Amino acid sequence: MSRPTHEEPLTQPEALLRSLHDRVGDERWNQWPAAHREAFGAAMADMVTNADGSRSFGPATPVPAWLRREFDGRMGPSECPSLALASTCEPRDWARLLTEHPEMRLTNHYYDEPEAVAILAAHELLRDRGLQPWLDVELELKLVGNQIVPDAGTGALYTAHPLPDGIKTEVSALLGPDAVLVLDTTTPRGDQNGWEWW
Repeated sequence: MSRPTHEEPLTQPEALLRSLHDRVGDERWNQWPAAHREAFGAAMADMVTNADGSRSFGPATPVPAWLRREFDGRMGPSECPSLALASTCEPRDWARLLTEHPEMRLTNHYYDEPEAVAILAAHELLRDRGLQPWLDVELELKLVGNQIVPDAGTGALYTAHPLPDGIKTEVSALLGPDAVLVLDTTTPRGDQNGWEWW
């Protein structure tokens, strides 16, 4: 990362990027293409914090209109040392969203397992049973042409409802051994039941 001399003030995007660089170090920093780092700095500097504390994409951020409709006012800050623009943790119809907008992918934010197809299947099983699940998601910067279309990187699947033994077994089988069943665990939405793989 180029470092301005002490006489040159940092712009807000530069300051954000400097902070991220200092958190992750050279090796991780250099894994991200320069264009992605620059787009991340600009998008984060443009991010709007709403009166209720939620976040929305700023007016200068090059994101498609559908992304604003789906996520503005429904995002929070990300705590991940990565090119994650925001987090989101509310029940939503991920199957519909990913089908309508295949340029956004569901990914495992942390490991190879569980795979995205298993995560979505587990989410849909809980939805079909009326348990109003939600995925803990980091919106990870990705460039599609000249626009930002983040991937939905997941680390956990939760519900506020009790989990019957049969559903525990079914979902655990779908997600595999790398997803740990947790009961009454503290999350941004209060105490929840679910599976974590971070």
